[in-house]
Amino acid sequence: MNATYDYAEPGFILIDKVNEYNNNWFAELIRATNPCGEQPLPPNGSCLLGSINLTAFVSNPFTAQASFDWERFKKVVRIFTRMLDNVVEINGLPLPEQVAEIENKRRHGMGYLGLGSAMTMLGMKYGKNNSVEFTREVTKHLALEGWREATKLAKEKGGRPS
Repeated sequence: MNATYDYAEPGFILIDKVNEYNNNWFAELIRATNPCGEQPLPPNGSCLLGSINLTAFVSNPFTAQASFDWERFKKVVRIFTRMLDNVVEINGLPLPEQVAEIENKRRHGMGYLGLGSAMTMLGMKYGKNNSVEFTREVTKHLALEGWREATKLAKEKGGRPS
């Protein structure tokens, strides 16, 4: 436990809770996570991950006119959702069982990086009310725009798991 604390290792996972909340409960049983621990996976599972750099959407950084380009951010989330889904088709995974798993579920995930830097560029202090609201909005738009685009992809390519 000391090493877990010292090195920020999550340490353990409540796998029964993960399975209880798994929205693919009818098609899989989660047994482990990816090597970094952020994505619970079934046997032979993989998840294609990517991040959006929030600093790229800040205009006029470090000035009183600094702003975040919400429309461009939402557009990039939609494009990136499609890109990650397309990567499923060129996945290059080594085992046939992994290829079958990723093609059947088309599992991919998107996050962001540069949150603290974007806040600083916008003149916000980390932890203050405006920075908390900014974080809430970024996360909300990432989730909603990704979900909307994924819904379109399901209509185009078929729902998953198949």
